[in-house]
Amino acid sequence: MVLIKCILVITSTLIFTSYELKSEICNDHKVEEIKKYFSLREEPEVKKIEKKESGKYYNSYEGVIETSQNAISVEFEFYESIGMPNESDYPLLEDGKRPIVFLFPGFNGRGFVDRFIAKFYAKNGVHVVISDFRNKQSEKKPHFISKTILENVEAGIAIIDHFQKAVIVDENRMALFAYSFGGIRATFLACIDDRIKAYNLIATGGDFNKILYSSELSEIKKLNELFMKELSISSNEEYQKYLENSMPFFPAKTLSKEESKRFYFVISSRDIVVPGEYQASFANSFINPQIETYHYLGHIPAIMSHIFRNLNLSLKFYESVWYESDQ
Repeated sequence: MVLIKCILVITSTLIFTSYELKSEICNDHKVEEIKKYFSLREEPEVKKIEKKESGKYYNSYEGVIETSQNAISVEFEFYESIGMPNESDYPLLEDGKRPIVFLFPGFNGRGFVDRFIAKFYAKNGVHVVISDFRNKQSEKKPHFISKTILENVEAGIAIIDHFQKAVIVDENRMALFAYSFGGIRATFLACIDDRIKAYNLIATGGDFNKILYSSELSEIKKLNELFMKELSISSNEEYQKYLENSMPFFPAKTLSKEESKRFYFVISSRDIVVPGEYQASFANSFINPQIETYHYLGHIPAIMSHIFRNLNLSLKFYESVWYESDQ
């Protein structure tokens, strides 16, 4: 145990600090090294969990877990489904285990919309975990871009680790629902962790360095200005190159090799927060994924339209992937 912890500390130092400005390391090599690092992890520790609400179809809880490698605290909301499946032939397992959806919100974190989504799935026989880890201190330091991305991956893995082993969760039927910058977090996680069977990614996707540079979101523009000032970078070209070299790896290069049937993309063509051209390019790098496009909507309208009109399509997509082997 002591040896493993020593290896974790040493590897953590290498992984979380050595990827800055090393674009010559190929994408696949980076991904494999990071996978190896996370394979040495121990179980996350539950720091707090308390019941918050009971409804007709769900019980909700709030809690905090701490990751084993870097002691990152991850807050979550868990909606335990006690509702009935939406169709009479929905194959709920005899032992009472149900599928689970992990929900990654956007830049501003958890809110009403996320709880609306959670209650929808809970009503239809699916557990939901809302998680929005953000390291605000790292986010405001340009040298920590790669570190922050990897911390988000670590947080996501820890959440999955914890709930995968719950006696009420069907670990073979897990999915992820993410939008905006939560979706970017999801694409990095998807490269490292293959336990999630299906992804619904909304108004998101593409190379994060390009999105970070091009986004018109005011908070992101302020961060870019701060980063350029701290780095003493005056030209846009130099800053773009810095961002490219700061990426730990590039999800588009890894995920385009994955099974396209696992991915359902919702594209907002007129998006200026996560530019629509990057969303479309990312989705089209897959072979025949499921794609829903809002040609005349921007970022928030497209996200809200999908959530308040088409959650049933997301559920049917998850079911088609989860139960494909049962057909």
